[in-house]
Amino acid sequence: MGRIDVAGQVQDACMAYLPEARVGDYVLIQNGFAMNRLTAEEAQESLDTWRELGMLS
Repeated sequence: MGRIDVAGQVQDACMAYLPEARVGDYVLIQNGFAMNRLTAEEAQESLDTWRELGMLS
């Protein structure tokens, strides 16, 4: 398990599928599981999209 920060909200996520993830990495979380590592640019694009959809403040 790992602690993740999603737009300022800290929660737990299972890291079993992404053991190479390290502190400071951007990861894609689905249903509480880390699935993929993202570049900083990919992470920002994803967050921007979620904000546009009203899913993040």
